[in-house]
Amino acid sequence: MGNCDSKPKPKPKPKSSAPKKPLTFGKDPSLDMKDFMLSGSKDVTLVKEDMKGQQFLMEESSSCSVYLLDLVASLTVDYCTSCTLVTGPIESSAFIRNCKDCTFVIAAGQFRTRECIDCRFFLYSSTEPIIETSRNLTIGCYEYHYFNMAKHFEKSKLSVWNNKWSEVYDFTPSAGCTNKNSRNWAPMDMMSDCHEKYVKALDNAETSEMASHGASAVPLTHGKSRAAGAEGVAENRKCFLAIMSDKVDFETTRDAVLSWQANNGGGKNPNCYLVRTRKFFLTKEQSSSLFSALGKKAGALAKQCNGQKNAREILALEFSLEPETATEDLQVMFQRLYEKEPDSFCTIEGTGAEEPARSIFCFFKEDQ
Repeated sequence: MGNCDSKPKPKPKPKSSAPKKPLTFGKDPSLDMKDFMLSGSKDVTLVKEDMKGQQFLMEESSSCSVYLLDLVASLTVDYCTSCTLVTGPIESSAFIRNCKDCTFVIAAGQFRTRECIDCRFFLYSSTEPIIETSRNLTIGCYEYHYFNMAKHFEKSKLSVWNNKWSEVYDFTPSAGCTNKNSRNWAPMDMMSDCHEKYVKALDNAETSEMASHGASAVPLTHGKSRAAGAEGVAENRKCFLAIMSDKVDFETTRDAVLSWQANNGGGKNPNCYLVRTRKFFLTKEQSSSLFSALGKKAGALAKQCNGQKNAREILALEFSLEPETATEDLQVMFQRLYEKEPDSFCTIEGTGAEEPARSIFCFFKEDQ
């Protein structure tokens, strides 16, 4: 039999619920999510010069202008109409969905759109931009400037030389089309004054004193569709290819190219323009293939790169020139730049430069 003197166990007291913490953003509890988003707004101008390394969200807004003049972690934009959005470098991804008649000036590691209509993009993307179930998009090269932009690019680890804005991949091409001949987007004519037409707020006192006219940290390129030898490009245009190794200063090269562009119609001179640029590690196999095709034109640079045991970092710049345009200016620019390292670069022009350019920009994969 049980013990009649045993006492029943006391019921446990209910646990007191902890007070709810205020909604924060990211890992910093002092940040308020509302400070890093724009939602349900109309006719609003927003300028942020200190993003504190956070992401930014924009949704369900119309006729708004947003300027993120700082390093941004990531970007998401949903259901916006007739808005303008300008950003500094975005470390990871930019995702634009369900937007109509908007203008975006965006630099991101990855870029993707879905269900967007009648939008314009001035784009930097270090990977192939992706569009999906979108139509009537116009895409051109990122072109913007504000104080400290170059430093923000360095901090983001996005190379200003590796802008693949024109290498768009369309997951949902129109009926009868493929990704290669998609009619859902068109490359912007960078010869036109398109940047000034759509991004007028640089002179608007409401934006910021940080924003100012000047050379963009990203060189203005015209994209693969404007390369010599590309379909639709005049057959008599010639290719000018410059290749240099990491023994030279790439920062000095960038400054020189930007200066050259400023003196040539802001990079929009139809006689001579920059098509595309790439900085990457050239493997021994790639080096052998590239320099055997170039032959004597590669000179001492071939020996320098082929003599390496490991992959060597190189920078390649592709220009397109009218047939009557002299190349002396470009030749002189590179010779002056590298007069102390004459064996660290080479230039090639004409039809002999087209195949090496295609190898560098279309076929050579990154060394893993």
